[in-house]
Amino acid sequence: MEKFKPNAATEHGKALEPKVREMMEVRLGEKLDELVLQSRKHPHLVAQIDGLGENHQIEIKCPYRESSFIEMVKKIPEHYEVQMQHQMLVTGKEEALFVFYYKGHLLQHPLFACRETQDMIVAETLQFVEDLQTAREANRK
Repeated sequence: MEKFKPNAATEHGKALEPKVREMMEVRLGEKLDELVLQSRKHPHLVAQIDGLGENHQIEIKCPYRESSFIEMVKKIPEHYEVQMQHQMLVTGKEEALFVFYYKGHLLQHPLFACRETQDMIVAETLQFVEDLQTAREANRK
């Protein structure tokens, strides 16, 4: 696998995340920690959480282009919904906030746990782990 190479858009987002997390801490009235966690129930699942507090979990996106921001206003992109379902599987939370920031505009959408999507994530990631182990064993021979 190739290592991910950051680009202007990802660097832009990463640079703004701490500011957005602080803004959300004020809005929600609680400290939000950026964490990498492993699921106790599904140990093969690991997730990077942009903000986790006692009562809230957030995923932060800071679009680079206005067109991306406008699309997020209309609807959470499907790949971000799946990412957040994965994160909720790891944390056990039933709700997370999709938070997005663009040029002074801070918006949020709630997303609720979906068992059907989460079951699909567990099944497909278990299959991936099995396939990876099979490939590693084949490479050892």
